Amino acid sequence: MRNRFDQQLQTLKNGTAKMFSICENMLHEINDCMDHDFRNYDFVDEENRVFSMGKEIEKTGMEMLIRQQPVARDLRSISTSFKMVYNGRRIATMVMDIRDIYETIEDIGTLQEIPLSEMGELTERQLQQSVDCLVTEDPDLAMAINDDVIDGMFQEIKRQLIEKMKENPDKGGDYVNLLMIAKYFEKIGDHSVNIAENSYFAITGREMTR
Repeated sequence: MRNRFDQQLQTLKNGTAKMFSICENMLHEINDCMDHDFRNYDFVDEENRVFSMGKEIEKTGMEMLIRQQPVARDLRSISTSFKMVYNGRRIATMVMDIRDIYETIEDIGTLQEIPLSEMGELTERQLQQSVDCLVTEDPDLAMAINDDVIDGMFQEIKRQLIEKMKENPDKGGDYVNLLMIAKYFEKIGDHSVNIAENSYFAITGREMTR
């Protein structure tokens, strides 16, 4: 009985990691769009896969709760998987939103006027590190993850865009869209921190304090 339960726990962990790997690929491709024609990218299939895998994780987790009535770390691992599904879905949806905003930008050259690609790459790396916490179950790695740099970069980009709106009001629409994209990157960074914090709790049984 215990062996089967352990196998189910591993299935949850593997499924969650695979779900986040799709999110990572989506974010990587969005960042790649910064230097290419983003209109050729379509993430509908990837988003659907994230949502479908999330349903399977939730289904498996609920069956384990009902049949096994786990406690301690086992219970934390299952309950954390539900939170991971939420974060994965939100990240996938936000990447889709970023792509939709890209399509409304009239002057693609405005993308190069601010360090938006740098912020996107930083967000991507942080998501990868957070998923590493989940896979390796390393509480020290989880503790090291925070979104201070991403938050600071968002504030700087916002400041730059406000100045550019004053200088070039005819590009105001594009600059607003760029600010929205930067905000989505910031929110994805927040979800990456959530992943790390949830992993930390599942491993240690304690809330992360910084």
